[in-house]
Amino acid sequence: MNPDTNALYSESQPFRQVVAWLIILVFVVYLWYAIYHQIIQGDPFGSSPAPDLLLLLIWLIFGILLPIAFLKSRLVISIDRNNLSYRFFPLHLNVHHFPVRQIQNIERVRIRPILEFGGWGIRYGLKGKGYIMGGKKGIKVSFKSGRPVYFTAENPESFVEAFQRIKQ
Repeated sequence: MNPDTNALYSESQPFRQVVAWLIILVFVVYLWYAIYHQIIQGDPFGSSPAPDLLLLLIWLIFGILLPIAFLKSRLVISIDRNNLSYRFFPLHLNVHHFPVRQIQNIERVRIRPILEFGGWGIRYGLKGKGYIMGGKKGIKVSFKSGRPVYFTAENPESFVEAFQRIKQ
């Protein structure tokens, strides 16, 4: 999502969860070692080795594409006079919008990703839907009808201020 010149506030949040990155790193190193051992050295890897073509396919998807997807992942949220816009790349290929006229309120909240949403990403919890990247700061978007939506935000105060300027 390109920064909108009409946006009153916009921010982009990369995925920075250290625990998730460590899990991915361990898995990626294991796959690279399997490729090195079986493809480059020519020794079957493991007690029941996968065919070379299958191993290469698994390595391509999980050893290369998955880490790139995590590296490039980001939540972009912005608000202008008409819409609250968001995109969770690479899961959302297009920008999604909530019309401002349907929003009752936006407030600053403390988000506890694991307790309230069960982790990070696009999550569904008891409180509603959440777009959770990292950190504990966020915003709660309450609608005139329907359940609220939560977003982590690096600067929730600026987001709330922008919404209050629109509503005046």
